[in-house]
Amino acid sequence: MIGIICAMEEEISGIKESFISIAEEKISSNKFIKGEYAGKECVLALSGVGKVYAAMCAQTMILRYEPEYIINVGMAGGIGEKINVNDIAIATNVIQYDYDISVFGDKKKGQISGFAQREIPCSSKLINIMEKTSKELNIRSHLGNVLTGDSFLCEQMQARYLEREFNGLACEMECGSIGQVCFINKVEFGTLKVISDKADGSAADDFEKFYVEYPQIINKLVEKTISKL
Repeated sequence: MIGIICAMEEEISGIKESFISIAEEKISSNKFIKGEYAGKECVLALSGVGKVYAAMCAQTMILRYEPEYIINVGMAGGIGEKINVNDIAIATNVIQYDYDISVFGDKKKGQISGFAQREIPCSSKLINIMEKTSKELNIRSHLGNVLTGDSFLCEQMQARYLEREFNGLACEMECGSIGQVCFINKVEFGTLKVISDKADGSAADDFEKFYVEYPQIINKLVEKTISKL
């Protein structure tokens, strides 16, 4: 079983068009669709926006469907000069940039209590497949740290801080908490994000324009990635 988690209807719509549904159910606030996708048994979930919704969805999916892999799919804001709208961010690690207990001295900003480091690693198998898939589809991809926080980032100074402090490639609002849940439950986890905006003063306008193009881009990437598992 392969799990796919998206936060918003706009993110899930392209995948749903190719998903052969067998059964649907709603648990708490999360909607789950079990079926076939890319020739594999999959469960597709709509989590809602933000870390709490995403963590609830990931834990429920693991307990209810026992997936071998969970892939978080969606949009993200690009950080830095090298990444642009319509590029792909493939997470090597996820970090919750707004988690901060560094006042206690032995922790870095972003390091979760009980974790030895702030970077939560993603599955090397999923990373390799995602990178290969993006090359096959001739879509520009980047590997690096994808950052999670409970705010839509739209200030250039904050983006520069996240690049400097966390070596951030992109930022969004779910994958860090999903990665934490998967790490604790020993489920292989990967994140595939299409850059919808630059995380700066133009972010809101870029994000709105991106909706039209996004579903086709992400469905091709996810379907081809899952077919290789």
